[in-house]
Amino acid sequence: VDATKIPYVALPEEIAERGGAHLGDFAFVLNLRNGKSSFAIYADTGTLGEGSVALAATLGISSNARDGGESDGVLYIFFPGSGNMKPRSIGEIQSEGERLLSDSAGLRSCISMVGSS
Repeated sequence: VDATKIPYVALPEEIAERGGAHLGDFAFVLNLRNGKSSFAIYADTGTLGEGSVALAATLGISSNARDGGESDGVLYIFFPGSGNMKPRSIGEIQSEGERLLSDSAGLRSCISMVGSS
């Protein structure tokens, strides 16, 4: 998965297993500080909160390897079992993410309220 083009997140293996997330599953990521959001896929194992350069750019977060990133203020919502364990195009991530989020109407209302505060 090209980190400069595809918005993706990484999770520690034990957290992914506990939550039932598999590589390729979809996620919704919200920067609580500025209200910017992005759909993404779970594409790597690593540190909790780690994401691709493309995801950081969409969320308005510096992607500089030395001093970029955010440790607080980012909300991750995963949709376990939603993927096919394969890379996806940006278009597929967006359309499938929108479908999953719209199927979660109560969740969408909560996100709407968080984004407007």
